[in-house]
Amino acid sequence: MGESKVHMFKDSKSFNDFIKEKKNMVINFSSAQRESSTQINPTFAKLSEEYPRITFVQLDVDDVDMLTLGFDLDEIPSFYFFNNSKSDGVVFGAHSDLLTRRVEAFYENIQYTQGSETPDWAK
Repeated sequence: MGESKVHMFKDSKSFNDFIKEKKNMVINFSSAQRESSTQINPTFAKLSEEYPRITFVQLDVDDVDMLTLGFDLDEIPSFYFFNNSKSDGVVFGAHSDLLTRRVEAFYENIQYTQGSETPDWAK
């Protein structure tokens, strides 16, 4: 197994600075306090290795609560997909098979663009 390419953030400024240059990403809203989150984290890390053209981000909702505003987080973990900085679906819950299939489909369909545009939700 290679090295995980999951980016983790503890504050909104560093996260917002980071995503300005990212177009295609999956954001894992998780919690170190919830077993379901810790159980799926290895799957998320493995996917980050297998799909290098997607940016994988993990945010602990207990640490960065301001970043979670505007997202439906009825279930933790929640995985939000962004294609060209636009929302492109969500997977709720720690369902490894479903998350893997969704990432595979997302990878096949993402569009690559030049330039940088901050997503509306990150402004």
